[in-house]
Amino acid sequence: MPELRLLLALLLVSCAGASPRPTPEPVTPPAPTAWSPDTSQLVRWHGGLRLQVAGQVFDPATGSWTALPEAWGSADLSPDGATWARVVDEAWDDAGAARLELLPYSLQGPVRTVEIPGFLDLAWFDDDPDMHDKATLFASTDAFWRGPGELWIVQRTYQALVACRLLRLGDGALIDPPAGCPRGDFVDLFALDAGPGDLVATYSAGEGHPGVTVVRWTPEEQADIGLPPLDLYPYGPLDVRFGADPDELYLQTPCDLRLERGCVATAELDEPPEFVFRWSAESPATLEAVHEGLPSGTTFDPVAQAFAWVEEGALCRSERPGAPVRCSPIPRSQFTGE
Repeated sequence: MPELRLLLALLLVSCAGASPRPTPEPVTPPAPTAWSPDTSQLVRWHGGLRLQVAGQVFDPATGSWTALPEAWGSADLSPDGATWARVVDEAWDDAGAARLELLPYSLQGPVRTVEIPGFLDLAWFDDDPDMHDKATLFASTDAFWRGPGELWIVQRTYQALVACRLLRLGDGALIDPPAGCPRGDFVDLFALDAGPGDLVATYSAGEGHPGVTVVRWTPEEQADIGLPPLDLYPYGPLDVRFGADPDELYLQTPCDLRLERGCVATAELDEPPEFVFRWSAESPATLEAVHEGLPSGTTFDPVAQAFAWVEEGALCRSERPGAPVRCSPIPRSQFTGE
């Protein structure tokens, strides 16, 4: 998961003669619900199919829990819910070289291993042995699902050098796509999140500032889809939430993106309330708040059309604020052994 959220105000387009945007005002957390999330334990949605709290995975269809082996607690689940993937054993002497491991969701059966070579082009550092050593030392590899049988392999290192390949699991081919890496707002691409209709959310950074955008990407080409720009200054924690349809695109963030510098208003709060925005490229492009004042620690999934959070040792879900809440006790053992 792209884990952790992350100046320029990002590409704010101003039109001549347009009214100035409102300035941010202090935000006080409202209490629209009786939900009381435990913010020390966050819920991770896997495509609306399953939910994860630490090393425990919940299947709403059966009401059952699955305990992951400890080493697999941060693994990513494929879009069809069939396969876990994780990157291990990065080689310090070969920039970016790593091993991808794949495990059936059931945890039954052998682990499949795919060796990933280093493919970063470090020639830019050839004239400076010290920089070359740093680029090798700091090289890292990440894998992000593009579909049930494909993963993006992203290698990055010192000085925001980034390269991407597309791994096809069917034949094990590692392809250098003509389209290159999915484009981000900034050069340093650190996470990808696939959506329907060849959409992909890109999370990037530049000079310490975050950028989040969505492009339509195939191995042959990519294109901007015309979404309204976002102002994420100064830190902009934000997650893109894809629905089942390409037109269903949402953002969850503690920033009031309707305001100029909307992240400033919440930067001083320990547990700021959350917003859910609908982000649309339809003409005219819009950014519309559909939920606001949600307690910190609540996560929304538009595929499931539900919210989830941890409360008093249970995983709780509800369709909307004020709707009935269903809770399932989380097993006491967070992880199983290897």
